[in-house]
Formats: sequence, structure tokens, C-alpha cells
Amino acid sequence: MGSSRALALFLLCALLPAPPISVSAALLFGGGKSAKAAGADMEWRPATATWYGEAEGDGSDGGACGYGTLVDVVPMKARVGSVSPVLFKDGEGCGACYKVKCLDRGICSRRAVTVIVTDECPGGLCAFGRTHFDLSGAAYSRMAVAGAGGRLRDRGQLNVVYRRTACKYGGKNIAFRVNEGSTNFWLSLLVEFEDGEGDIGSMQMKQMVGAPLDWAGRSLEELRSLPDHDTFCLMALSPLDGRYDRFVKELMPFFSEFGLIRYRVLIEIKWLLKLSQIPEITEVPQFSKEAQAFLNAIIEDFCIDDAKEVKKIEKVTNHDVKAVEYFLKQRCSSNPEIAKVSEFFHFGCTSEDINNLSHALALKEGVNRVMFPAMIDICRALCSLATQNSGYPMLARTHGQPASPTTVGKEMANFAARLSDIGKSFSEVKILGKFAGAVGNYNADVVAYPEVDWPKVAEEFVRSLGLQFNPYVTQIEPHDYISKLFNLFTQFNNVLTDFDRDMWSYISLGYFKQIPKAGEVGSSTMPHKINPIDFENSDGNLCQANSILSGISMKLPISRMQRDLTDSTVLRNLGMGLGHSLLAYKATIRGISKVQVNESRLAEDLEQTWEVLAEPIQTVMRRYGIPEPYEKLKELTRGQAVTKDSMQQFIDGLDIPEEVRSKLSKLTPHSYTGLAEDLARDIEKWVDLESGFQIK
Repeated sequence: MGSSRALALFLLCALLPAPPISVSAALLFGGGKSAKAAGADMEWRPATATWYGEAEGDGSDGGACGYGTLVDVVPMKARVGSVSPVLFKDGEGCGACYKVKCLDRGICSRRAVTVIVTDECPGGLCAFGRTHFDLSGAAYSRMAVAGAGGRLRDRGQLNVVYRRTACKYGGKNIAFRVNEGSTNFWLSLLVEFEDGEGDIGSMQMKQMVGAPLDWAGRSLEELRSLPDHDTFCLMALSPLDGRYDRFVKELMPFFSEFGLIRYRVLIEIKWLLKLSQIPEITEVPQFSKEAQAFLNAIIEDFCIDDAKEVKKIEKVTNHDVKAVEYFLKQRCSSNPEIAKVSEFFHFGCTSEDINNLSHALALKEGVNRVMFPAMIDICRALCSLATQNSGYPMLARTHGQPASPTTVGKEMANFAARLSDIGKSFSEVKILGKFAGAVGNYNADVVAYPEVDWPKVAEEFVRSLGLQFNPYVTQIEPHDYISKLFNLFTQFNNVLTDFDRDMWSYISLGYFKQIPKAGEVGSSTMPHKINPIDFENSDGNLCQANSILSGISMKLPISRMQRDLTDSTVLRNLGMGLGHSLLAYKATIRGISKVQVNESRLAEDLEQTWEVLAEPIQTVMRRYGIPEPYEKLKELTRGQAVTKDSMQQFIDGLDIPEEVRSKLSKLTPHSYTGLAEDLARDIEKWVDLESGFQIK
């Protein structure tokens, strides 16, 4: 994961190929106001400072903020600095400007040097909540009076004062850079310069006027423009299409009836084009560039009105795939070159040749473009929760009872690790397709053109669509890969359910406070209520999602003999399980965004449970050969009210070395967290979001 977390603004592009976009950002404060009116920090605060690199150097390249070689050029040149975690703020502090000055009038200038945060300094003077600046040699020297830079540097560590200030970049207002690692599904922008007061307060992306949307984007635009869309939502049988449609609409282009028809159209046209490339099939000669463009335009421009036309034909045929074939013949009748070979639409195909590839493409594109980015969002949010709250001690509970303390961050890290580990398994799933005719043996193809290597042609065709080829099939592709894929979603959802319920419990205990949202009502009769509705909503939808996903996983691999029709109706529900999952993922993200740690409540619980120190004390007693240590601590603590004083009295009576007794005496429930803080801080070393959450 990138270390510039909050600075790099990760923007999900749900509808791709990505159209041209315009990006605008608003600063929290700034503009023409005075610094004071705009909310800039006017108060000087104490800190310490050191320097690094060459004596008059500009500072090192790179840094945790991701600026790279930009630190070597204006406006950052010679003004860069690393700061301690209290100012770095897990990346949110990147790019902030501070005035820093030293206080010894004998050597320090009255003016302050302005520095820009480009890196985080770990450990040492930067640890334990200290406020510290580690500046480039040039920036550090500028705090001295003329000619005294060398003497100031010789002092090493200085006491300084600092305050937040406006960033002034001559001729630059705000600039962005597309980061390495951006993909077709994930756009990462680095805010390079923020001229003026404050931080990025909001960011918007919008379609540039006149820029073309892809087919998925156009279909959603058409849906929104329907005059009766609100009425439809009110009358929808499924809540995904009604109450929750705004949360899951990104899936509609892939898993709706429109999406299925459009994919069928794509497969039929691509197959006709493939036939024209087989030399032995002389009846379908190579298409001219104009004819190819005509066919491809049907795919690219396919819209809701086209889908309605297919449905109109289906009312007559009572067969959905045959309706697509007839639609294409009608559409191509105006092109003589294609009309001449229109009987080769659906040549040698069974309906399932078309359907299985359509469902496979819908799954691959819908999951890659919509589901995985939401799942990655959750993992990133959990990593942030872990690192930001790594040091907050918290009473653990096993069987619902007080247990050895942990930290808030460590418990968040556990879930980040579990979910990201599942994410790696998705890359092992192969989305399969078949194209072998009525019972998987190319029967009709071989009779019509025995000289053609049909298994080779079928494999080439399936792979040309970006799918893996399954050579051993019946009338249907057996759907085993869908079971594997949905089982992984079920596993991910189970872990997320565990997280939702833990968060519900922590909120109930008061360990997290919920940030009230203006205008929101918690209860129709109890005005004070702020309920954990987002985690509850997620929990409920994950339950619903898993019931659908597991049902599909168990049903699809079973089909009587060479095929029965039971899979057809089940396959139309692929989007239902994914839709409830997506709804849950977004609810979890909302829930995370509304909570903050309640330090006082955490401390209160720890202060009341001194009995948790029985574990380390009896373990030390074992080391020094004291008989029955467990039993002695059990007698002291089990079912008893244990206080700091009673625990100290017990320690005082132990026959152990004095230095060991001193260490045990200093131990408290607040400090007895083992390596929890380190484990939480290191979570990003273990979470791999690059190799997982993708289907190739």
C-alpha cells in the first residue's frame, strides 16, 4: 500500500473505459480572506527540530508523501521536512506548510523559515507523541542569523516554536499528478500543490462536457432520464431496484436484463466476425472495414431502446436468445454485405454457447469494475483505523469477559489482514467459457465443415473475449468457477459480518463514539438515540447476500444429464447476491467514517480490571520457580474484586529479584498490551492489495 494514504485521493471510476474527466478541489479555507479570518493557526506552539543530509542540502528525494523528485524543484526546493506522526497524520499532513523558528536570540534570526511536509520521521525524537521537525540542512540553516548557519547546525537538536501557515506557490493554485499504480479500475491522484490556507476539504469529479460515455455509463444515464424512474423504484419488488437503487446502480449495466441482452448481442456479432476469418468457411468472406465498423457500432451504441426492440421480438418468439438473432438480422438488413451472410448469425450455436459467455463477461467486468474497488476501500479504511489507533489500549474480551488488554488498532488490523488475504484468492479464479454446441461435441459444426479444427476455433474465440477456455462440457459450461467465485465472496462477507458485529459491540460498550449527522433521526420516539445503523445494515445485507450466493454456489454445479433448465433462472440472480454485498460494503464504509475512539471510556474499563495482570505475574513466577503460581493468582483474582493496591500487595510478597519486582509494580492494565501497538503499525507490510482483488 502507498504510504501517502490520505494525500493520494483515490477515486473510484465505476464506469470504464474511463472517459475524460475534469477534477476540481475546494480548500477548507483560503481565498482572499486574511489568515486569521480564514482560520489559519496564529498561535506559536513548542516543538523540537533537527536536520539531516548535506549541510546546505535541499533534502532527500522521495519521502512518505510520494512527491519523488519534486522535492528538488521550486516550490519545494530547500524547504522540505519530515515531521513526527502527530503532524504527519497518516498522510493527511502531507503538503502542509509550517513556519518554524528557533528562540536563542544570540544565534537565531527573528524570521521563521517556512517548510513543507514531505515525509514522516519514525522513532527517536519523533516517537511517543512528540512534535518534531527533521528539516533539510538548507531549511534548518535559514533559522540562523546571517553567517551563523554552521554554528546552529552544530547544536544538533533545537527547541523551536511553530505554527501552521498558508502555502504560497507563485503562479500555481493547485496541481495534481496521476500516481503510479493507477489502473483501468482505480485512479490515484497526488495533490502536488495547495496554494493558500488549509487542506483539501472536498473534491469532485465530473464528466467533461461532450466527452463520450462507455456503454455502461450511457445505460445509467438513460435510466436516470426515464420520467417514471421514481415510480418504478416505489413499485419495485426487490429493494435493490427500489429503496437501495442509488447504492447499487453501478451493477445494473452488467447484471440487468439489459446487460444480458447486450452481452448476447456482443457474442453473436463477435462470432460472425470470427467465422469470416476462417478460410475454410468461404460462404462468409472477410468483411470490409466498413462492414466491420457497422457491426462493431451495434455493440458500442447498444442502448435501452435497442434492448426494448429485442424484448418486443421475444414476445413473438418466446425465446430470448432467438430474439437477439432476429434483432441482428433486422438491424443488418440495411447493409448488403452483412445481409448476404446474416444466416450465419448463431451458426452452429446452442443458446448456452451464447449465454455462458454472456454471464462470464458480466461477472468478470462487473466484479472487476464495481465489487473489487469497494472491497479494497474497506481494506484501506481498516488499515487506516489500525495505524491511527495503534496505541490506544483496550480491554480485550474472550467469552464476553475481561481478558488480556490489546489496542484498538490491533483489533482493526486483524480484520484488514483477514480480508486482504481472501482478496489474494480471487486472482486464482478462472472465468471459463465453452463454445462446443448442443452437447459439447461440436456435432453440427463437424457435419457442416468437417475440415475445420473446431476445438481450436472455439478456444481461440473464447480467449479472444478475455475468458479461459473449458474444453470438457455438456450443453452448458458446468459453472464450477461461479461456485468458487461466490464461495470467496461468501467468505469475505463472513469476515466482514464478524467486523460489523464487533464494531456494534464496541459502540455498545462506549469504546467508540458515533459522530451525529445533522438532520438524522435515531428513533421515532427517543430523541437522544444515535444507533449503529450502518453496521446493522451491513450485517443484515451480508446475511441476505450470503444466503443467495451460497444457494447459487450449491445449485449451479448440478444439472441433470447433459443439461436441464434449472440453472437458467438461477443465473439471472447473479446480480442479487453481489448487489446485497455491495450495499453492505458501502454501509460498512459509512459506519467506519462516523466513529471515533472514546479514550476516556477505554481507560475507565482498564482501570476497573486489574485482575488481567494475573497472567503476566503468574508467568514471571513460573520463571523464578515459585510453586503453584497459577493457583495462587487464581485464588487472588477469580471472582474477587481486584484493585491496584491488592495487586501491589501480592507483588510485594513475591520472592523474586528486586529489579523484576520493580518492573511488575510498574505494570498496569493500560500498559500490558504486549506487541499490539507494533503489530497494528506494521499492518501495511502484510496487507497486499496489488496482487489480490482482481480477475484476469
